[in-house]
Order: sequence, then structure tokens, then C-alpha cells
Amino acid sequence: MPRPDVSIERKHQILQAAERVFAREGLTNTRMEQIAAEAGLSVGILYWYFKDKDDLIYQLLVNLTEQDRAAYPSWLQAPGSVRQKLERIFTSELDRTLAIAPLFYAFYARALTEPDMRAHFQTYYGQYLDMFTALVEQGIAQGEFRPMDTVAAGYTILALYMGLVETATLCETPDVEARFADAVRMLLDSWRRL
Repeated sequence: MPRPDVSIERKHQILQAAERVFAREGLTNTRMEQIAAEAGLSVGILYWYFKDKDDLIYQLLVNLTEQDRAAYPSWLQAPGSVRQKLERIFTSELDRTLAIAPLFYAFYARALTEPDMRAHFQTYYGQYLDMFTALVEQGIAQGEFRPMDTVAAGYTILALYMGLVETATLCETPDVEARFADAVRMLLDSWRRL
């Protein structure tokens, strides 16, 4: 009987360990030996899956952003008003978003000088923008929002979300989920069809 292919599971195991260690130690301070120990594997196994630490960092970025991208269709097609959809997007998995935010800030710093990472972020945020734009279009079509420049509105939602995550990460924000929901409500109230 053939043995099952464990390579996908093993790669996932390594990426989860890398996420924990990078979040704890930072990208620069982390050594491959630490990731191997966290994953319960030998360093040689890590190099079987990733050519070096930079490759592992890039693959971790791809893995984390793919998790978001996989949810986009369900967010667009979810039941309820656009207001309800956006409130869910802003508050769903908020704890996880805030936990990995410091890791994303380290990725952003690298993206300033690494074209592959920058290109990945451009695609990632471009898809977020497309999703938010589509939601605004839904809101206009359903009579929730007044007519407006939907792309500018999509940028506004994206900027609000990123700003709220940054504020919650860097400042003590009591009852953060309620603050996020309040911010979405305030923005969308200003867009209501009169």
C-alpha cells in the first residue's frame, strides 16, 4: 500500500511554527533552528521545504494572505445587508488579525525593498479593494447607499480597516470589536441614501 504524501501537511506545520516564532522574535532575530525546534523537526527538514529563511518568510506571507483571499467570495455572497457584511468583515477573526498584525508590519518593511513582496501586497490589497468596491456597488444597487464613486469608497473602507488595525495594535483600545463596528457604522451612515 502506498504511503500518504505528508509534504503538504509538513509544510503547513512548518509555516504555523514559523508564524509563532516570527511573531514572538521578529523576522530579523529568528533563526531557522528556532523554527525547526518549534515545529519539532530537524533543521535539514526545513531546508528540504524552503531554500532559506527569506523563502520561508515569503511563503508565510503567501500562506497568510491566501487564507483571507479564500474568504472573499463568501463575504460577498453572505446573507444580509452590505452594512451587516462589512461589520462582519471588520470584526470576524479580529483576535487573529490583531495577533498577526506585528508580523505584517515586518512584512511591510521588507516590501519597501523587496519587489516580490511588494508585488504580492499590491495584488493582495488590490483584491481587497475589488471586494470592498463590489460591496459598495451592492449597497448602491440595493438602495442602501446613495450613488458615489465606488472605487473611492472601496479605498475609504480599506484605509479605515488598515488604520483601525494599526491603532488597535499600537494603542490600548478598550472593547476593540465594538470600536471597529462603530467606525463602520459611522462611515456607512454618511453614505446612506437620503
